Amino acid sequence: MKKLLPNTFSPKLFLPLLLLMFGFSGYAQPTNMSVNQDVSGTYANTAMTLKGGAYQARFQEGTGQATGTRNWQFNSDSYTNSWCARAAATLAAYNTTIVPNIATASGNWAVSGLNSLGKLPVTQTGFYYTYNLAKGTTYASQLMGVLETNYNPVNISAVTNVVGSGMSQLVTITTSATPAAGENIMVRYSTSSTFATSIIVQATGSATTWTANIPYQNAQVYFYVYTTPKTVATINAEVAVSAQGVHDVSMLNFFNNAGTNYTYTPQAGNVLVQATGGTTGPTAYTTVKDAFDAINAGTHSGVIQISITANTTEAVAAVLNS
Repeated sequence: MKKLLPNTFSPKLFLPLLLLMFGFSGYAQPTNMSVNQDVSGTYANTAMTLKGGAYQARFQEGTGQATGTRNWQFNSDSYTNSWCARAAATLAAYNTTIVPNIATASGNWAVSGLNSLGKLPVTQTGFYYTYNLAKGTTYASQLMGVLETNYNPVNISAVTNVVGSGMSQLVTITTSATPAAGENIMVRYSTSSTFATSIIVQATGSATTWTANIPYQNAQVYFYVYTTPKTVATINAEVAVSAQGVHDVSMLNFFNNAGTNYTYTPQAGNVLVQATGGTTGPTAYTTVKDAFDAINAGTHSGVIQISITANTTEAVAAVLNS
């Protein structure tokens, strides 16, 4: 017969288990972020707003200061976790993506409060400073950027999209006011719901109405709109080095359909016909001959655009009547 022993408690077993439990909690995804800074002339620790893939906060400078005077640091969990320089250092530049580097002023993660080691370049009276820190999936160093503008960025108040000419998608953007010179409006689109890859096109227009065309895609498209002081060329060059997170830390404001992004499914088909009269389309056809036959029959009229979006097998010659 086996002898039953009374329940026992081993402190030697419990302590490592307790440490293991607390250790795991430190690597969950951050749920909040703050930035402590004195760019506005007074020291403050301010809660940041999560906008898409980045935490953001914006301040207007009260009295301009020399390089290395104003300080900044990101923190979460009551300073239990911080993102900052590991030694006294000044941010390399405004309006650029800052890649985390232990030797520079950047978004380096540390499980402690390093307060006031990160400094800003010269600040200018009346200018706005937008802090962006990428939100990762774990507590880790992150891309960041501080955007300096001599204007308070406009808000985006509405976005609509309809089929445009040449089977493109016409995106119309309404802003809260006329954007300042150098305040660029970008439409970022992808056929990946996670934006694993993406392309940006810059909107054009005037006053509060702006438009951009997304070229024809052969799959469902996801897109949203953001404003930035950077150019398309600058953003693309940074993406080539630091991947898609560049878009998140480059934004001043954005509009993403309440978090779900905008989406549409282009008309599928080997040959697409779009016209200003008759059946306007886009209408799909299997072959060029089928499209030409429909046009010859008067199905489409006016200004007609034909797009070949996939390979076709033309068993019979396609003839378009003059």
